[in-house]
Amino acid sequence: RHRRIRSKTSAPTSSTASSSSKTTIEGPSISTKPDYSSIHGPLGQFVDDILMSIFRIKLSERLNRPDNEIRTPDSKLALNDFAGIVELTSAMNSQYNNRTQ
Repeated sequence: RHRRIRSKTSAPTSSTASSSSKTTIEGPSISTKPDYSSIHGPLGQFVDDILMSIFRIKLSERLNRPDNEIRTPDSKLALNDFAGIVELTSAMNSQYNNRTQ
C-alpha cells in the first residue's frame, strides 16, 4: 500500500500561489499486519473481555448519570467491543471538549 503525504514548501514559488508537492512513501507490506484477534493479555481473551466490559459499563454509567449537565448514552455495540469504548469516548470529547483553544 502507498500512503500519500502532502508536503508544503515554506515559501511561495510565485506571487499569487504557493507550491505544494505530493510525495509517495512506500509502507510495509499488508502481509506484515499482525492478527489482532489472537493478541490478548496474560490471563486470556475471556478475562480481557470481562475487564473491557466492566470498564465500558463504568464509563457509560459515569457519562449517563442523571445529574450530568450533558448526558451521553452508551453505544449499541457489544460490551466487549473496543469500538464501543471508542464511540463513547468520541461522543464525550465532542460534548465536553473546548475547541476554541
